[in-house]
Amino acid sequence: MERVTPDAQPPEPARRGRGRGRPSTLDRESTLGAAWRVIAARGLDRARYTDIARESGTPVSTLQNAFGTLDALLNQAVDYASARDDAILTDVPGPDDATPVERLEALVDGGMGTGTREDMDAWLVWLELWRAAARDTTLASHTARAYTRWWDTAESIVEHGQRTGEFTDAFPARDLAVGVVALLDGSAVAMVLRATDPDPAEARRITLLGARKLLAP
Repeated sequence: MERVTPDAQPPEPARRGRGRGRPSTLDRESTLGAAWRVIAARGLDRARYTDIARESGTPVSTLQNAFGTLDALLNQAVDYASARDDAILTDVPGPDDATPVERLEALVDGGMGTGTREDMDAWLVWLELWRAAARDTTLASHTARAYTRWWDTAESIVEHGQRTGEFTDAFPARDLAVGVVALLDGSAVAMVLRATDPDPAEARRITLLGARKLLAP
């Protein structure tokens, strides 16, 4: 499938979106949110215009006029997922506003979520992106750009803790940052696999335990 270019700007993430029905004009953010939920439920390969039309309450003809090809719509929905993560990372406090440990906790809290359906959908979309990116070099590059923001934020937290002596300086901050994000991903996948009974509090506890062990001086 044709992927977005590196210069494409992701849309700002919307909240849940308005309810189903037949809107007279296209609500682009609500439609992208609906496409995002369809990807979570059916996967990238099985998402269809009819599924997105049903979820968004928008006629297929309206979607086709607004987005053109299905690939174009799905690509923008992928960017929607990246924009959602950007919003999460923006909420992580800076070094002037919190201690390194508090910043680490904020990163984990933002990534893990609270176990809502939207949080579960977010991780299901990322699982789809990982699977597809393993065979699509363009999508792999696009996904790596999204991860760079996570690594950069984690690296800033690790460097802060290294300066204060709260985190180990035996390894480069970037290496430790990648490790922290990997712990976060692994815990989230485990939580998704328990989707009928997610336990975000336990996942948070385990993730922070691993991160603190990794970063211990």
